Amino acid sequence: MEKYFIKNGYVCNLDNENNAIEQYASIPLNNSYQISCYKFAAKIAKENNVNSCIELGSGSGYKLNKFIAPHVARAVGIDMPHSVVHCRKHYPKVEWVADDFDKPEKCCGRKFDLIISFDVIEHLVYPERLLYKIKSYAHSNSTVLISTPERDLYYGGTNHMGPPFNKKHVREWNKAELDQLLTSNGFTVKSQIILPDQEFSFRDRIWAFRNGEKAIAKRTCQLAVCVLNNQ
Repeated sequence: MEKYFIKNGYVCNLDNENNAIEQYASIPLNNSYQISCYKFAAKIAKENNVNSCIELGSGSGYKLNKFIAPHVARAVGIDMPHSVVHCRKHYPKVEWVADDFDKPEKCCGRKFDLIISFDVIEHLVYPERLLYKIKSYAHSNSTVLISTPERDLYYGGTNHMGPPFNKKHVREWNKAELDQLLTSNGFTVKSQIILPDQEFSFRDRIWAFRNGEKAIAKRTCQLAVCVLNNQ
């Protein structure tokens, strides 16, 4: 795993033809995950008068529309074609673009002040292609926010050798490995923050209580705050 800076012996969720074992066939509609990341991004947008934001991996579009779009003049979301059809129908004020992050092509040549990609990179066979696309949307003063589960925190130690429990995750990084991956692909990591993996609504908590469960978030989400190396 030298190419992606994950420890030797780590096992990925890949088949014999180097394809992801399981991919999203439908739109992910769980709106409780990565909320802390979106709120962090919204705070940056408000405090720095950010004009434009692009999200790579916008899923259902709900969180980009709710947390980021109100604070910027231009919001763009990118995801698979079936997700884009859904997003255009429900959130017409945001611009939606279809793309496959495991493919090398760029989808547009514009630059953005804020580029976000929350819990996407772990799903990809070729994460370097996502990072290349992120760089293509960044200008010299852009802020880049990338989140992914922190493997050691998620599994409670450093001994987990894969594959990820979530079959949709190809590979997972710890904090040091993610820093190396981003640095080697042209980013300067200004900080890495550990955040709750999700945020429960009142309705979520009522449902959990009625079903004998506890709605407790885990601090297993790592958020890397980055700029381009040339800054």
